[in-house]
Amino acid sequence: MTDTPIDVLNKYSKQMEDLVENAEIEAELEAEKHIRTKNTKTLGISSIAIAFMAITYFIVQNNSQPLDPGLLESNEHIEKIEAVQKDNAIIAQKAENIEPAQADAPALVDTIDEKKPTPQGRVTKTSAAPVKFQAAPTPKSQKEKAAKIAAQAKSVEKKKSIVSGKTYSLQLGAFSVKRNADNFSTKLEKKGFDATVVAKTIKKTQYAVVAGVFPNIETAEVRNKELSEKGYKPSLKEMESGHYAVIAGNRSSKKSADKLQNELSLKGFLSSASPVEREVRTYTVQIKDYPSIKNAKQDQVKLASLGIRNSFIH
Repeated sequence: MTDTPIDVLNKYSKQMEDLVENAEIEAELEAEKHIRTKNTKTLGISSIAIAFMAITYFIVQNNSQPLDPGLLESNEHIEKIEAVQKDNAIIAQKAENIEPAQADAPALVDTIDEKKPTPQGRVTKTSAAPVKFQAAPTPKSQKEKAAKIAAQAKSVEKKKSIVSGKTYSLQLGAFSVKRNADNFSTKLEKKGFDATVVAKTIKKTQYAVVAGVFPNIETAEVRNKELSEKGYKPSLKEMESGHYAVIAGNRSSKKSADKLQNELSLKGFLSSASPVEREVRTYTVQIKDYPSIKNAKQDQVKLASLGIRNSFIH
């Protein structure tokens, strides 16, 4: 009778189960064998160790002698003395490492008792020298020290400036009118700064806005009058050629001159801007004779905190 596919599958499954079961049995046998071998080795090593311990105990028992109680007591005294000496050395080292600024603080440890053996073997107590621990400096002493250092540094800088002859100035403003410079200087003096007004004559480029050039003064005066009626403050200038120029105004920058030209054009006046180098009298307000740039910068910062920021050192 021919096996059906189901029978074939069942047989195959049974064969596979038998193979797995056989493999598991073989693995268990191998593991059990390994355990027996390991136990045998462990038992042998333990036996050797026990035998060695027994031999050692036997040798110690045969060679041991009773110790002298006096020697034990002496050794105990020596150990105590060494411990106290070690503590004293540690405390002395700590005392040496304390800063000198702490020398006036009260002592935290008054005395240290040290035990020393007498010739008869007795123990007596002796007092060691007191060890003083010092406290940190107070905030007041720190401030006084800082002020003293600052004063010394300032004195050194002043001496250097005297030797070198170089000082620095702090310029706070420049004015074309002396009265304005004097008012600003008075304002600074009220704030505690020693300000000085210094007059200078400098060459400065300006732009003259010319509203016409005329062959004679009569014609130039007519144009001058017309500009005055329009609200300007013109002026007449005789040129080297003998002509007369009508100056509608002088401006400190090209942009300002261009603006004036545009205004004149809208009102019917043709004009041109020409750069002219002129000597201008100015009045600067300064704080002088700083021994170093550092000192000048300190006042510069103070003035900035008061709202006066347009300053520079020279």
